[in-house]
Amino acid sequence: MMNSQNPQRPRMLMVMNTVTMPVGELTRELERLAVGTSRLSFVQYSSDVFASNEYDVRISGTGADVTVDVAEPACGQPVLTSNHDGGDSQWQEVKWLIQAIDYRRNLLASCMNALRTHHPEFPVARHSVRLPTLADECDLHVTIVAKTLDNKICLTPNGPVSCRDFVR
Repeated sequence: MMNSQNPQRPRMLMVMNTVTMPVGELTRELERLAVGTSRLSFVQYSSDVFASNEYDVRISGTGADVTVDVAEPACGQPVLTSNHDGGDSQWQEVKWLIQAIDYRRNLLASCMNALRTHHPEFPVARHSVRLPTLADECDLHVTIVAKTLDNKICLTPNGPVSCRDFVR
């Protein structure tokens, strides 16, 4: 319920504990939150970590050698430089966002790996798995799987594809 004395609502970044924005928007949001605070910094990724502002997932290899990598925000891994537990709403937003990034990465990896194991022609085959079947395999609700795959772009050997194109 919204407090009538405080008409400003905080920006909603998460739905059902996961970040629903694509990785490029996630990078911009993290950089926005980092401006003006010394409590948030970024550890740059090593060269073997897939970081992107354009693609949420990268699929490489063929046949049984298919690998699925979930992108990280290109600005680097967010790190809290102090353990402040005050009522600062921006600080809470940063903490929630960092937790949600981890949850997002795990959900997206779980869904894409379930797709990979379910269909031998992955990622060539499109609309090969029904959404409820994928949700059952991931042990998640259908709506969570749908929101996890919505607005996410996968870089495949055949070019970029919407993650939702793999399910029907």
